[in-house]
Amino acid sequence: MIRFLAPILALLCASVAISSARAAQQNDPSIRLVPYGDLDLSTSRGIRALDRRIEHALNVVCLDPSGPSPAGVVDPDCKSDGWRAAHHQVAIVVARLQSGNLTAQALLPIQIAKARAKRPANR
Repeated sequence: MIRFLAPILALLCASVAISSARAAQQNDPSIRLVPYGDLDLSTSRGIRALDRRIEHALNVVCLDPSGPSPAGVVDPDCKSDGWRAAHHQVAIVVARLQSGNLTAQALLPIQIAKARAKRPANR
């Protein structure tokens, strides 16, 4: 009985987490969710497609509208930090998929969030 209920419970928890993450994205322009359930991350083509999606999300999240051009500029520090965080999440996703325990559809999307401003060290 537990074997039957465990996958259902996992899907239920994932759907609740996705719903709350999507709500956060709608209310906060500094967060973007990058789905990958339709990609085959066991191939270089799938990874490249995910990288393009992450790149697009970072360009949106890290846009500095106060930049010198009317369209704004992308903050390179934000983008660098975002890539680091995204690659960490992608590594976890790929490891879980390779373990065979989960499918991409059951995993949460990659979350791209603007890094908070760094505070100067107290001296």
